Amino acid sequence: MFRGKAVYSTNSSASVRGALTSYSGGNHPKQHPHTGPAYQAPFAKAVKDKVGDKLHVMSVGSITTGPMANDLLEKDGLDMVACGRTFQKNPGLGKHPA
Repeated sequence: MFRGKAVYSTNSSASVRGALTSYSGGNHPKQHPHTGPAYQAPFAKAVKDKVGDKLHVMSVGSITTGPMANDLLEKDGLDMVACGRTFQKNPGLGKHPA
């Protein structure tokens, strides 16, 4: 099941109305998400393939390194990535080059 969360975008492009964070849920006892590096990225890529440039799409889910984030942005065409737990574990991560 796809679930999405709209987030505010500061992009000034008139053709982009907002942003979407895609994730697969995992909040039901019968769900058993297969986690691993960037495990939510396939959902974000599928959404991005459908919406194109009409909406910014962000990926979440165990994005743990700068190169991994760069690949999602540059090779897979996503607009944003979120690295929540990664920054909690290493708050200085942003100081390291990707």
